[in-house]
Amino acid sequence: SSPSDSARLVSPRVRLVAMGVLLSRPSSRALLALLAAAWAADALRRRSRRKALEDASGDSPGSKAQAQQFRHTSSGSAGADGNHRGGFGVRAGASSSSSSGSRAAAAGSRGGFGATTNAGAFSGLPPGAPPMPSRPVPGAPGASAGIGGPTGSGRTSQEIPAQPSRPPPRTSPEGVPPAPSRPPPSLSASSNNSALVGGFALAAATGKAEGVELWICLDFEWTCDEDMGQGRQVYSDEGEIIEFSFVVYDSAAKKMVCQGQHYCKNMRTPITDFCTNLTGISDETLKDAGSLKDALDAFNRAMEEVGADRRVCCAMAHGSSDLELVLPANCKAEGLIVPRVLQRYVDLRESTQSHLASKGAAGSGVRASSLKQICDALNVEMIGEEHCGLDDSWMVLLATQALLEQGAELRYVDLEAEQKAFGDTSSREHELCFDGLPYFCIGTEMRPWVEQHTGLSVSMQALSIVVGLDGKPSGRAVVDFGSPTAAQEAFRKMGGGRRLVCGSLDTWPFEHPKERHIVVRPLRWQESSLGRRGPGDIRPGPAMAPFPVNAAELEVLRRGRRPRAEAPIDLASGCEGSVKVFHEEKNYGFIAYQGGKLETFFHRNHCQESLRIKEGLLVTFDIVNDSRSHKMRADNVRACAAPAVA
Repeated sequence: SSPSDSARLVSPRVRLVAMGVLLSRPSSRALLALLAAAWAADALRRRSRRKALEDASGDSPGSKAQAQQFRHTSSGSAGADGNHRGGFGVRAGASSSSSSGSRAAAAGSRGGFGATTNAGAFSGLPPGAPPMPSRPVPGAPGASAGIGGPTGSGRTSQEIPAQPSRPPPRTSPEGVPPAPSRPPPSLSASSNNSALVGGFALAAATGKAEGVELWICLDFEWTCDEDMGQGRQVYSDEGEIIEFSFVVYDSAAKKMVCQGQHYCKNMRTPITDFCTNLTGISDETLKDAGSLKDALDAFNRAMEEVGADRRVCCAMAHGSSDLELVLPANCKAEGLIVPRVLQRYVDLRESTQSHLASKGAAGSGVRASSLKQICDALNVEMIGEEHCGLDDSWMVLLATQALLEQGAELRYVDLEAEQKAFGDTSSREHELCFDGLPYFCIGTEMRPWVEQHTGLSVSMQALSIVVGLDGKPSGRAVVDFGSPTAAQEAFRKMGGGRRLVCGSLDTWPFEHPKERHIVVRPLRWQESSLGRRGPGDIRPGPAMAPFPVNAAELEVLRRGRRPRAEAPIDLASGCEGSVKVFHEEKNYGFIAYQGGKLETFFHRNHCQESLRIKEGLLVTFDIVNDSRSHKMRADNVRACAAPAVA
């Protein structure tokens, strides 16, 4: 301890005896000088304390009692100093016993990190006195000598102000303040100006998913029906969640910490045969099922158990439909609130495609769109059954784990912040993304659909299609509305998503119309970072290209090459041949004719209604030019009345 500490521990009489002994020894004169200086400093400190007490007490009644109480708290103050020396110690609450306060403070000084009890002044402070400081006064005995310790001037550290923690800034000869020593803080998500950063609204609502401790990997199943068949019972914008499943992955511990599979009773739509064959869920499965509210309550309890409110969390879903269409629509229909933790998520599909592109996979033919394709691309073995919500949640988890191990850059989107930034008056966004388009969608179907639901006129030049790693349509399109006001109006009218129907049995690809519930949202990083192609550019993706107006232009994207020069089509009628091959599940095949030298495409829709098609069947037909694909095909296919030569 320092000389001043030693002087405070002995009585004045003992000090006099010690001084007498020391005076008889010349060798102790240096120590005597230090003791004298400490004694003088102690006296000065006592006088200062007395004056402070008098100023605080004044002439009010009971001031003498307060002064007496204040004098008896010196040990409590010493305990508080010990607390400062020990780091984060125990802060005792107000008490009439100063000794208990000093013991608590001493315990805090010995224990290092301690607990904070009820708020209040330290024991022994007079009423109305200011509270003790929450950290040591600069230069106090408990402070570091390097900051406020002795300097060799004969004064104690208590009298010397603390040194600054960093040198003062230097000014230039002209007196201009220097540049800041660190970069300015990044814009917060709530900043209006952040909507302008990077040229897209998501600068305010997206970022790198760094430091995430809990990944909430999830998958929902909902009621559905097959594409535009006879007697369709459930349309794509009517789906009800019938399975709510999730698996939570702790990235620090590298293990699963909880999981849940909750069936939800359908109330508005039926369970179709198509739905049961796809998901394995039947009316019997849901006989004793709870509601979506029950599933959300169970999910929230699970999040509390894993401490989600105290840790950095982010959801992970395969595609945008689960969290951007289906869950919000179902919660709105039932008067529920989407959990905040599920409004911030990473799209597994987009993350995988971006990661593969960064590794040079562009043009390799890798698609990484379906969950199976993603797992194959990441070398993750599929487990369980596809379209089982819990099994798919596990596959999302394993794919997420693979991306993390490979150092992939994962980007999240905050859906609430995104909508707020896009609707802000300072937003400059004039484009929207349409996510989830059918593979065969063409511009002559897309454009009138957009105009119908937005009430705005859109040119074909305003439509772009996003092509993936394989250079083929990715299911996303971008529409330029020309101004932020028009884009905001279109976004409002689209309501987050609309149902699109495209395709025809009468034209190529001669299949039932495809129906999809399309996500309509602002542009995100994965679109704004893409380069734009000109017409006829067939280089590998990802990129944005002009939207294919017709089937011929779409065929260029699908095949990744320019169309070959086709020979002139010789239209004919009454041709004879035989069915070479027929795909029953696709309803199309090929007819060989002229002794097997030539072949032509045909579809069941262009056959006689009563015709029973099988390979080797002898038929007659006409050769026509398809108005959509501009290729020849067979029409008016019927059975031969008499044997024909193939």
